[in-house]
Amino acid sequence: MPQVAASTKAMADLKAPRWTLSENGLPQRSFDFGKTWEEVQVDHKNGFRSLAAVGMDVWVGGKDGLLYHTSDMGLHWSPVTPASSGASLSADIVRIEFADPQHGRLIARDGQSWVTDDSGKTWTRQ
Repeated sequence: MPQVAASTKAMADLKAPRWTLSENGLPQRSFDFGKTWEEVQVDHKNGFRSLAAVGMDVWVGGKDGLLYHTSDMGLHWSPVTPASSGASLSADIVRIEFADPQHGRLIARDGQSWVTDDSGKTWTRQ
C-alpha cells in the first residue's frame, strides 16, 4: 500500500502537545504522547474545570466564567471574558468545545451556551 504524505496541518498537529487537567485543575501538556506530563502555569491560581486544545491553541475554563486562552502552546495566556449585549458569562464553565481555532462553544453549569467564530475575540450567548 502506498504511503501518503501528511498534510501541513497534520504535521503541525504532530508538533503540538497533548493536553489534560491535573487533579488540582492545572493544565498539563505532554510532548511524548502522554508518557510524561508537565504542569503549565497560567496567570490565575484557581483550578480549572474544562479544557479544549486544537493545534497550538488551548482554552481552559473554570469557576465564575473564568476563561484563559493561549495560541502558543501555553507560553503566554490571556484572560477572556465572554460578553454580548451588556451581559457576560459569570457561571462556572463546565465544557469547552473548539472544532478549529476560530469556532468554539462554552457550556456553563447553569445551562448557558456561548459561541465564537473569531477565536474568542467576540462571543454570542445562545
